[in-house]
Amino acid sequence: MKKIAFILLIGFVLGGIIGWGILAPSLTPRETGSGTGRQRAPERGLPIGDFELTRLDGEKVRLSDFRGMPVVINFWASWCEPCKKEMPVFQAVFSERPEEFVILAVNPEEGRETAEEFAESVGLTFPILLDENKEMQKQLMVRGLPTTFFVDAEGVLRAQHVGELNRQLFTDYLAKIGVQP
Repeated sequence: MKKIAFILLIGFVLGGIIGWGILAPSLTPRETGSGTGRQRAPERGLPIGDFELTRLDGEKVRLSDFRGMPVVINFWASWCEPCKKEMPVFQAVFSERPEEFVILAVNPEEGRETAEEFAESVGLTFPILLDENKEMQKQLMVRGLPTTFFVDAEGVLRAQHVGELNRQLFTDYLAKIGVQP
């Protein structure tokens, strides 16, 4: 009986050590790079930083172009099933109030033609941006698709969601950046 209790105790201790090793990094702000070039992941309550990407029509777009408007930044790809499911939700909500917020749909995975075909098939009317060098994906430390950032009118990150958004979640997040249902 004492042997079993001892083995269980050792198992709990080792499990705790391993668990802490897995969880502890997520409890501190993430960084990339090394030395003086380290870059911090975007943090809620802080400005998200500016970027410049190209729309499907070739026009350059900067986040700062939309200062004064709440902005939703969504990373997606046409092969991503959750992305395919949430895009019609984004379009429906956006169509109801296009003057109240902006959606920037960023495709870091595919070329112009593929992104354009998908946007047309779903009937997307908000800007589709190409992150051909994955610079913005790196800057915002996007690890999976879809990932959505909710930025208020002053450029401050208020929320981030990894995974598919349904209508209720999407409108709940929009409220955090000042877009009321």
